[in-house]
Amino acid sequence: MKKYSLIFGSIFLVASVVAEQPTFTMGPATQTHAGLINCGGKSRPSAVGEIQSEDGRVWVVPAENNYERAPKAEDLFNECGGKVLKSLADLNLSDVAVMDAGGEEEFIVYLFPDNYFELYVNGILVAVDPVVFTPFNSTVVRFKADRPLTIAIKMVDWEETLGLGMESNRGTKFHAGDGGLVAHFQDAKGRSVAITDD
Repeated sequence: MKKYSLIFGSIFLVASVVAEQPTFTMGPATQTHAGLINCGGKSRPSAVGEIQSEDGRVWVVPAENNYERAPKAEDLFNECGGKVLKSLADLNLSDVAVMDAGGEEEFIVYLFPDNYFELYVNGILVAVDPVVFTPFNSTVVRFKADRPLTIAIKMVDWEETLGLGMESNRGTKFHAGDGGLVAHFQDAKGRSVAITDD
């Protein structure tokens, strides 16, 4: 069996390669967008804001994102107006669009994010999470690419107190974030290529 290398990475903050001095912000951010998605009582506000650091830089909080511009991952379970499959047996993969990441081999990835993700393959943005904050959801993405794969997943643990990095949880509105991700990458024959527990 021929072996292929795979690079799997998570991008938590996008920063330049050059070492920079730390920068600090103080206080809440100014809201610039009231919410990227609204599910009524089922969702939390997915606001976006800006805050200026002591060095004069303006930061987007909770993070710069491509939610409004990029293709959305296909729903497996989405109570915010999407599909709610009872099991994977209900999934017809041929109904899932194949995204082009610059190659010929087909791959499938199943993702369960807390809260938001952007999936990049070989430097190309392939899909974003269709639900920014809550309710929790799960998705599937099909894409074509050539090996070796460079997989990067930008994760955002959304915040309700913009600029402070906190969310409402366990009876307080100042609960520290607790984001995470489960992802399973397979080839077109269903063989595991990468999984987040490796």
